[in-house]
Amino acid sequence: MMKGGWRDSMKSGKLMAILFLLLVFYAPLVSGESHDCHPIKKGIAILKSEYTRNWFINGPAYHPGEPWGEDEFNMYWQGWAKFLDSISAKYTVIGDSDVENLWTLLRYKLVILPNVAAMSRKEVKNIELFVKGGGGVIATYGTSWLDEKGNIVDRGRFALWELWGIPVTKEFGIHVKSIYVSRRSAVTEGIAVGSFIDYGANANTLMPTSKGACSVSGFLVDDDGKITSHPAIVERRNCLGRVVYFSFSPEYVYSLGWANDYMKLLMANAVHYALGK
Repeated sequence: MMKGGWRDSMKSGKLMAILFLLLVFYAPLVSGESHDCHPIKKGIAILKSEYTRNWFINGPAYHPGEPWGEDEFNMYWQGWAKFLDSISAKYTVIGDSDVENLWTLLRYKLVILPNVAAMSRKEVKNIELFVKGGGGVIATYGTSWLDEKGNIVDRGRFALWELWGIPVTKEFGIHVKSIYVSRRSAVTEGIAVGSFIDYGANANTLMPTSKGACSVSGFLVDDDGKITSHPAIVERRNCLGRVVYFSFSPEYVYSLGWANDYMKLLMANAVHYALGK
């Protein structure tokens, strides 16, 4: 009796989820609003998060040589903007309120979360729904580590980690010399397996993973040149959508002018994959 009730409850929950997604994606069409609300159609959006900006300015303690502040914050979202300009890709810069409004979010096909450390619960939920409905997401470095007030969420396990499927072990864990390409994939296309992509900045450390993991195509290399078992590049289909997660920040080194051709190719490939191309 207990087992039957549990199965009925699970079936009911799945049915409600399906009905909700149908309502989200097709109700606007029925109501005659397809000109503006048809899901996932208007290209690329970059989230410039005020929650994260506030944390960069007020959250971390400042130390000489550690460039926290608004300039540091701007390097992440502007890094992606400059990169997309370089490949003539059109994009829109959006804010937290746009992500907190599901109807607005659904206008886009790809949302880039450039080290968006601080996110509200509403943003997290809407990004998850966006991906389940067919949207693409690229997230980097510390995305979803904090809530909108700057508090660490879920004991340091990033709120969105289930989208890429591997939890973090230590936030911003190590300084990374390079990224080791472990297998050929959509995101590493055009880069030989066994290549090392120069990086030279900090990354967080995801749970150690086998080199044969099908969703992982790159690993962090520490300052001693050792290939670690911490994933650097994760690409994953999630329901109807696609997710790319970089545990480092390619846009940061791009902003600094350090990004070599392989790093730029990673960024371009990630965009194409997340767009479903």
